[in-house]
Amino acid sequence: MFSVVDPVSFDNVRAKWHPEVQHYCPESKVVLVGAKVDLREDDKGGRGTVTYEQGVKMSEEIGAVKYLECSAFTRAGVKEVFEGAIGSLH
Repeated sequence: MFSVVDPVSFDNVRAKWHPEVQHYCPESKVVLVGAKVDLREDDKGGRGTVTYEQGVKMSEEIGAVKYLECSAFTRAGVKEVFEGAIGSLH
C-alpha cells in the first residue's frame, strides 16, 4: 500500500516493501493498493501525485496479482480492496 499523493511512498514499494515481502513471504500473492485517492485532485502541497496508470505499471513490474485504489476518508474502493485481497487467495 502506498499513498497516491506521496511519490516517496510509491517509490518505496519497489525499493523497500516489495523486497521485504519477497524475502519473508516469497510465495505470497500481492495486491498493490493506492490509498488516499480522495486527495489526488487536491494536491495543494504540490508534491505531485501518482496516477492510476503508474500504479498499474508498478503492480505489473512487481508481479502483483491486482492493483486497486481506495480512500479511507470517503470509503471509495475500500470494499473492493478487501474483496480483491480475498479473491486473490483462490
